[in-house]
Order: sequence, then C-alpha cells, then structure tokens
Amino acid sequence: MAWTCLVLPIAAVLYAEQAGLWQLPPALGLSHILAQSTRSMLVAAFAVWLCGGPLLVSLAITALDLALIFATHLHKGWRCHGQTLGMLNPPGEGGTGVVLITGASSGIGKDCAFAFAARGWSVVLVARTKSALEAVKEEIERRCPKVTAHVLPADLSDPTAAVDTIEATCQKLSLEIHVLVNNAGLDMAGSFVSKDEADLAQLIAVNCTAPTLLTRRIIPLMVARGFGRVCFVSSLVSVSPVPGHCVYAASKALLSSLADSVRYELEGTGVGVVNVLAGAVNTGFFQASGMAATTPVFSVPGYALRSERVADEITKAVLEGRTETVVTGVINQMYASIFPVLFPRRFMMLVAERAMAPVEAPWRVPPPAVHAHAD
Repeated sequence: MAWTCLVLPIAAVLYAEQAGLWQLPPALGLSHILAQSTRSMLVAAFAVWLCGGPLLVSLAITALDLALIFATHLHKGWRCHGQTLGMLNPPGEGGTGVVLITGASSGIGKDCAFAFAARGWSVVLVARTKSALEAVKEEIERRCPKVTAHVLPADLSDPTAAVDTIEATCQKLSLEIHVLVNNAGLDMAGSFVSKDEADLAQLIAVNCTAPTLLTRRIIPLMVARGFGRVCFVSSLVSVSPVPGHCVYAASKALLSSLADSVRYELEGTGVGVVNVLAGAVNTGFFQASGMAATTPVFSVPGYALRSERVADEITKAVLEGRTETVVTGVINQMYASIFPVLFPRRFMMLVAERAMAPVEAPWRVPPPAVHAHAD
C-alpha cells in the first residue's frame, strides 16, 4: 500500500510532463535529476528488499542520493554532462547569426527554423524539395519580417554533391554558419533482409554520411572563429537495438557516438556539440515511414511529443550553451537513463520491439524448411 501511494503520484506527474500538460524548468535540469533519482531509488529499493529492510531505509538512501545530485549540479552550474559555454547570441553589432538546418521542409526541422527565427537568427533551409522550402521561407518572413531566410535545395542522399553545393552557396552569399542543426533523416520499417540494398544505402547516406561530411566541412570554420554550435538530432532508439528498424537505430547510434566524441575533441575551442535524443514525435517523418498509423507507441494518448516542443528544447539547448545530451520528454529521459543500468540489452530490445514494431509485421526471418528424407 505504501509503495502504491508513492508510485502512482510519480507516474501521474511523469505522464503529465510527457504529454506536455506541464514542463519542468529546463534551466534547472530537473528532469534529468528526476530520472537519476528515480533510477537510484529503484536500485536502493531492490537492495533493501533483498536484505529484508524497511521502506524508510530505501527512502533515506534515495534522499541522500538526491541531495548529492543537487549538490553536484549546483557545482557544475546545472549542466548534466560536458561543459557549459554560456548563452549564444547573434554575433556582431547589429548583425545576426546564421543557422543552417537540414531537413527544414517539415517536422522538427521546420519548427527549429521558426524557433531560431523568432529569436532573431537568420536561417539557411536545406532539404530536397524546393517548393516546400519556399513555403517555410514565406512563413518565416511573415512571422519575423526582420529575419532573412535562405532556401538551399540539396539532395542529401548524394552526400558529397550536397555538401559541395551547400558550401559553394554559403560562400557565394557570404554566409558564415554559426549553428549547424543536422536534422534530416530517413527510416524504413521492415525486416533487414526484406529491404532493397539501394534503399539501405540511401538511408545510410542521409542519416550518417551527410551529417558527418557536413559537420566535418563546417567545424573547422567555427574553430577558426572560436565560436559555433553543432546539433545532432538523434533518437531515443540509439540507446538500444530496434528490430524492424535495424539500420535506422544503428544510424542514430552512430550519430550519438559521433556527437559525444567530437564534443570531447572540441573542448576549449569555443565550439559546442549538442546531441538530442528525440522520442516519438508527431511529424510527417513517422507518417512517411509508415509508423504513425501502426506503431503501438503512437496509440498511447499524449506520449508522442509535439514537434514544436522538441524544436523549442533543441533551440534552448543550443543557445543556452548546453553541450550535453538532451533527451526530450521526462519518460524518455528515464528510459535512456534507467533501462541501460537496470536491464540487459536483450530486454531493452524486446521493449523497443513491442513499442515500435507494427503487430502485423513479422521481423524475425523464418528458419529454413526442414525436409524429411527417406532412407
């Protein structure tokens, strides 16, 4: 009974935050602290239960751990991982900073463009479809008349050509990129062996090769200026393999690893790297991949985040100088923080499969038929 009285209010609070009914103050980093303290509470409770101890002992351990977490975050300036670079404002007197966003024609990328423009930043919109980019440009100029939006059509499935086009256009327009948001991505639901090799190559090109090459091309310029931010929009699936989305999950794991490594290498240069693990988001991306209508996680009311909320968190993380991994949604934060510690990798894979895989799609490859032979 005591545990029920404790767990149910916590579950209600977490669900309300995930659904966007309220939001923990991002400046305090409380959502990450909540995930950490919940993890420690579960571990402590399990240990005390094994020893036959009372509930109060478990709560005391949790309270001590929570106090230590608060003290640590106060000492680090409320930043959970990495260094704090300070508030990023548009550089120059009367000038504006420039943000380049890939996948800016829809979803998170489009809303990131709106969010940065609302804060006075000029935007370079990169995507494959020019007409869609023109529509985003018109909307930005309507909302923010003083902000300049540039349309830059490029097909990231041909990464080398796309990066060359982006670089040449920025040089022609005399644009210095101060913030790079690697947002473009593809997904293809279905078993690994059922996918065409050309489709898999396209997914890898857009999700992995393009952001890697684009970041490599832009970062030296940022380092030379001693100023800049790079944001990788990864995914919650990067923390666990996902049957039915094998290559997509692997591509996001590459982005997360790349972000963490590059961030470490750039310490002290004035250039920061933010890695964003976004969970389920209501965007056209999930519609196009066939997930929104059939995936169990989208059937839970309020679980899938609004694209505008994710874009706002990305923008704040970049401009506030946060260089840690930012997980959108407190339930998602708990999944990324708690599950890898408490559960084996295969269990996490099973959870991911149940959450993301359409029921009617068999991911497992059937074993070869065994034929009986008469002697």
